[in-house]
Amino acid sequence: MPEEAQSPESQCSESQCSDSQCSDSQCSDSQCSDSQCSGSHTAESMPEPTLSFLAGNLYLQSMIALGLLPMPGADKPEVHLDQAKHTIDLIEMLREKTEGNRTEQENKEFEQILHDSRMAYVNIQQEAAAPPAEEE
Repeated sequence: MPEEAQSPESQCSESQCSDSQCSDSQCSDSQCSDSQCSGSHTAESMPEPTLSFLAGNLYLQSMIALGLLPMPGADKPEVHLDQAKHTIDLIEMLREKTEGNRTEQENKEFEQILHDSRMAYVNIQQEAAAPPAEEE
């Protein structure tokens, strides 16, 4: 799942959108960035609602909040550590609440998502706390 978040420019014909021209992986009627897109995104073209899909969406939200991905429609990424921490906590809560009801694949996805999110959070937090480099 985390690998998908690293390529937000991939076409979403298999995940979010039935229109193969749509270039936004989080496509919805209002977010489709392709001028050829018909905007006819229906329930039939949406992915099956799964635990993996939900966890992946929360992972993407955490990456956006950490400034590692730009918010849709924004010119540049912005860091919001409080939002990132909240989203990572939501992923952990979801993992705890579904304990004993997940497949082995879902267990691996949760562990990878939580590990990647937490490591990214710590790195961004340390960068924010570091004193600015002195110019010589």
